[in-house]
Amino acid sequence: MTTRKHEIINLTSPVTTTDATITNVLTFDPVALGINNCIIRVEGVLIGKDGSNNGTTCRIGGTFGAISGTVTLRGSAVVLFASIGDTAISVSVGTLDASSNIIRLRITGVALTTITWTGWLEIWTGEI
Repeated sequence: MTTRKHEIINLTSPVTTTDATITNVLTFDPVALGINNCIIRVEGVLIGKDGSNNGTTCRIGGTFGAISGTVTLRGSAVVLFASIGDTAISVSVGTLDASSNIIRLRITGVALTTITWTGWLEIWTGEI
């Protein structure tokens, strides 16, 4: 098995949430980038800050399979750490999932609170 490490940093502009609706911060299509027939380890980091400079961070990890052009989450994504700097946005913890072969780093905001989120993904692949 050949192992490769791909680092993808700040794939999108910051995302703003204003309510408790789940929102994509970053998306990644491994098959479109030629990553197929392999196991993929993904870790995502989210940093959020509201207008009062309250902040929070979290890191999430998950294992995905990209087999014959189909991307699925293997098991469950796990919050590796959540550092709640301020209680005003403490309920926000990110998620990793796969939908329509796209790996998504997502966040649920806080009702009646504008939060700007920045996200990063770190990706490792092992070909099978």
